[in-house]
This record gives sequence, structure tokens and C-alpha cells, in this order.
Amino acid sequence: MKRTFFLALTFLFLLAPVLNATAVAPQAYGHEIVVAATTSDEQISAIAYNSLRSEMLVVWQVDAGNGNYDIWARRGRHMGPFQWLGEAFVVAASATSEDTAAVAYNSSDDDYLVVYEYQFTASDHDIFGQRVAGRSGEGDQGGELKGSAFSIGGTTGSEQNPDVAYLPSSQHFLVVYELDGDIWGRRVARQHMGDNSGNLIAAEFAIAADFEHNEAQPQVLASTQQSYFLVAYAYEFASDDWDIRGQRLRGLYTDAGQLMAQAFDIAFTSDSETNPSLGYSQNAQAFIVAWQADAANNSDVRAVWLDERIQQGDPAINTPFVVSEDLVAQEQQPAVDVDPANGDVAVVLSYIPDEVLLARIGTVWLNAVPTATPHITRPLSLYPERPFAVTHPLIKLCHGQPGMIVGFDAATGSEHDAYLIASSRWATLLPLILHG
Repeated sequence: MKRTFFLALTFLFLLAPVLNATAVAPQAYGHEIVVAATTSDEQISAIAYNSLRSEMLVVWQVDAGNGNYDIWARRGRHMGPFQWLGEAFVVAASATSEDTAAVAYNSSDDDYLVVYEYQFTASDHDIFGQRVAGRSGEGDQGGELKGSAFSIGGTTGSEQNPDVAYLPSSQHFLVVYELDGDIWGRRVARQHMGDNSGNLIAAEFAIAADFEHNEAQPQVLASTQQSYFLVAYAYEFASDDWDIRGQRLRGLYTDAGQLMAQAFDIAFTSDSETNPSLGYSQNAQAFIVAWQADAANNSDVRAVWLDERIQQGDPAINTPFVVSEDLVAQEQQPAVDVDPANGDVAVVLSYIPDEVLLARIGTVWLNAVPTATPHITRPLSLYPERPFAVTHPLIKLCHGQPGMIVGFDAATGSEHDAYLIASSRWATLLPLILHG
């Protein structure tokens, strides 16, 4: 009896930091993996999950010299120990800069679409796309790429900061981007299935174009159950007060118009809300939106659930809730992902303890049921401090598997390296393990 009581007490003691949200955040376990770490500037861009092969495509940008960035990629798998699949390869490289890439997986053809900024001139950037084969060696002539790079957004204005999503029911991508303070988009077909057997469907079109207010930082995901796209973006209500808004778009192109109903507010307090991130739960039939909220020189992360079945007006299931907040620490740059197999929901963020210590990566796990409380099932856990600051975290949950991948930039002065952390979904008190 005494032994049983002692074991139970020991278990509760070890679990207490996880159960007590006000305690020091527990430390998370993982294998640190170098993506690109040379004397050049390298920055992580995006990760897409290939559900057919339980693989992922990791995309980053590399300074080839004098600020001329190129786009690179590499395939990997995280089922047990993380492993790279093949060597890194070039996605886009030219005499001018290609950067700020996003990527989505096309389950219909087992390929990826990488979209990125192309520097046409110093003041005029365009959006281009490049298809990547789902399996190494299945691109053109046994390579990695399918077809050539093609223009998606190329007006006399400057298109920047793209994002992309694929909708299986309509079998095409939606690419969204900034265009001179507005949000625009364009539909991209499966290879050779667009207009005139090309890549594109119709012309560029405005998603959010308020002449008095700027819109920025677009993010897009597809509602697979209701067959439409949701775009979230930052809206400049005032010079120091940004809000988060949402706009639904039809899953299929129609001459009658691209937008469904009116834009709606997602986050619109007196705080400045920026850096939206979208996740989609087909099990819950809902979107989760996370963002950074800034007020009084302090940054926190908040979120809200949206009912995908509501297609006009405000779809909020609940009021916005706190994901992570601290009166001293800065929580910034959230990224959210949902496992479509079991509905697990995780948010990763940059955590700066104070003005002296370096930024670290933190994770928070949310309740997979939007209507349930509490909204947080596992509060903030931190990966160990490293001898560099971490920025721009990304997260990808392995579908139906216990593994997860976190990507980030390691910043030392003005130079960056690209890293991954391969870990389990369960926070532990074990140290970070370096893994080449």
C-alpha cells in the first residue's frame, strides 16, 4: 500500500508542471536537424505533408550571393527516427532573386506546387509557381521538377508574400498574395488542365481591396467538407491597429464571381492583431485561426474556432481565447496545424522570455473539440534555449502518426540557418538531441 502511494505521488509530482499552466513551462524533447547551415544566409520557408506517402517536402531559401536568393527543397519522413529521402535540390534559381516560398500538396496527381516571389525589378516582384514530383526521380527526365516555372501574378504592381492551398473536390489550387496593399488571388489547375491546356484558370482577381485601408499577410486553406477556400489576412484599421479578417472563396471558378458573401471580422480588438495562421479540422468541420496580439509593448498569442458550415456572416464558434500570454515574455509568430486523421491541434510560437534571453520555440496543444472547454489541453512547453535566437517557426503534424516536425530559422546577427526539430507529440523533460 505504501509503495502504491509513493508511485502515485511520484507520478503526480512529475506531471505537475504540465497540469499547472502557471508553473514554469516544461521542456520539450526533440532531435535537432540541420536543413541548411553554411556561411550563406538560409531561411526556412514552408513544409507540406504528402499524405499518400507519409512524407513531407521541406522548402527553404538560400542566398546565392549579394542578396540573390534561390529556392531549395528536400524530401523527408518522420516515422520513428527522422530520415531525409534523397538529396536537396534546386526548385528555382536565376540571375535575380526568388524567395518567400509557400507549398501545397496535390493529392490528385501526387505532386507539390511551390509558389514564390520573383524579383522582376527592385520595386516590382511577381509570383511564380513550380511543380515538384511527389516521389524523387518522377519529375521530367527523371528529375525532381515537373514542367517549367510559370507566372501566376505578374502585373505592373508588386506581388508579394504568397500562400497556396489545394482543394481535392475542384482539383485546383488557390494562390493568394499581397498586391500593393491589397489581397489578390489566382487559381492554378492541375498540370496541363488549365485554360488552353496550360497552368492557370482565368485571370488574377481581388480578394480584399479597401482603398482606404491596407491588407497584408494572406493565409489560405481549403474546406474539404464544404468545398470552398478560406483566406485570412491582416487588415489595417488604423496606423497602429491591425485586425484579422476572413473571406470565403468559391471552390470552383465561375463567371458570376469568386467571393462568397462578404468579408467578416475574426479578431478586432483595440490590440493590434497580425500574423494570422490557419488550420483545418475535417473531423470538427471547423477552421482554427491563431494570431499575434500586440498591446503595451507585449505580444501574446490568441485563437478562435470558425464553423466551416456557416458560409455567410460570422462563423465564430466561440469567443477568441488565449493560447499563450505572459506579462513579461513575448509570444510571437504563431503557426497552427491539425492532424486530419485524429484531429489533434498544435500551435507553435516564438517565445522570448525577456529582453536578455534569446527567443525559443514553444508549443501549445488545443482541445480538438471547438465547443469544449478548456480550450488548452497542454499548455506552453519550450524547447531548450540554443546559442542563437529562433524565428519564423513552422509546424507539421504527421498524419495519423505520433511524430511532428517543427521548422525554424536560427538567427545569429543578420545571418540565418534553417533547422528542423523532429519530435513526438508528447512533451517530456528530456534534453534536445543534436541530429546531423
